[in-house]
Amino acid sequence: MVGKRRNFFLEKASASIKGDLRYLFDAIDTNRNAEISPGELAMHLRQAGVGQFEGDLAYLFKCMDVDGSGSIDFEEFGELMLRHRCLISKYTEFVTYFLPIDANQDDCISIDEIKVVMSSVGEASLSVDEIAFLQVRTSGHPMTWNQFIEVLLVT
Repeated sequence: MVGKRRNFFLEKASASIKGDLRYLFDAIDTNRNAEISPGELAMHLRQAGVGQFEGDLAYLFKCMDVDGSGSIDFEEFGELMLRHRCLISKYTEFVTYFLPIDANQDDCISIDEIKVVMSSVGEASLSVDEIAFLQVRTSGHPMTWNQFIEVLLVT
């Protein structure tokens, strides 16, 4: 799961959308090397008026850098932007879906709660690898809302 490219949204995007994404990517890639560095991303976010974010930036960059290369290429960037767009367009549905999953109402989703939901919608149970991945992502704790969104966006 980690380090594997899944360009589901980017592969299905129209030429127009890919062109818009390329325009934005190129605006951030100021040295024109076809990769966004942490410095370029930080500069762009500052120019966009995003406040202090140094700790958050390192985490954001790590999440976007799917292959762990130390830079973000167009495919990584495009896929994440399209996932974000899809998530935002369905935000109310995601919130509505999250609440029933949290059966014990502790504002977190445990592996057991995920298993129940997967079964209830006719999906296969989580694999051992998927459970291990989630446990690493959450340090063995139930998933918070933010972690749930991160898993949807980045994995």
